[in-house]
Amino acid sequence: SSGINAEYGGGTPITPLAPPLLECISQISKPKLPDTVYEVIYHALIRYGGDFEQHLQAVAKDTTDVKAKVERLYDSFRGIVIDDATSDISRLRMLEVIERRAYGYSMPESCLQYYQSAG
Repeated sequence: SSGINAEYGGGTPITPLAPPLLECISQISKPKLPDTVYEVIYHALIRYGGDFEQHLQAVAKDTTDVKAKVERLYDSFRGIVIDDATSDISRLRMLEVIERRAYGYSMPESCLQYYQSAG
């Protein structure tokens, strides 16, 4: 096969990118930004949120620090949700991101159906 080996050091390619990705998402997780910013966060975290947190833990020198940073990130999502300037669709998307994490990234079908029908 002439394909490119995407593995990094025997692991998955995203593992070394997890800490800078956390920093990037943290920088753009603020109220009063365009809906497209929240849409990017939404799509990234509903697809890869659980893996992302596992990769962060895998490369962390201090897991307590990583957990605190992730909690601050999700606190910023809550700030976006309650900000009056946030559109209804962005509020819904950020709530779904928060709820998926609360369910350990394995949300019940009824919840998934709610978000699909509401969006």
